Amino acid sequence: MGLPTLVVVSGPPGAGKTTLAHRIAGTPGLERLTERSQIKVIRCTVDAATAGSRAARRNVESRVRQRSHATPETPFFADDWRGISLPLPLLSVETTEGYKPGIDAIIRFVLGD
Repeated sequence: MGLPTLVVVSGPPGAGKTTLAHRIAGTPGLERLTERSQIKVIRCTVDAATAGSRAARRNVESRVRQRSHATPETPFFADDWRGISLPLPLLSVETTEGYKPGIDAIIRFVLGD
């Protein structure tokens, strides 16, 4: 049996990280981490207008998110965000309109297929 895999979903506010993480969390074959793991990175990308719209909507919907997302007083620009820069397997997922590549390709990446 190989090492467990740790998947890091990254991206700017409003890129869809939480939604994607919840979608892949229930995938058969994935388990909670034990002692060691392989690390893979999924980097969510999104156009700035969509990111801003999502972040603003979520700030209204959730006080918890208000603490982590930008506000009008402290704006966040998706283009300012910098991803993880490590020598790790990386998959970029464009999330402006759905997932590109699709969820099946993302899960194949996670499972190492």
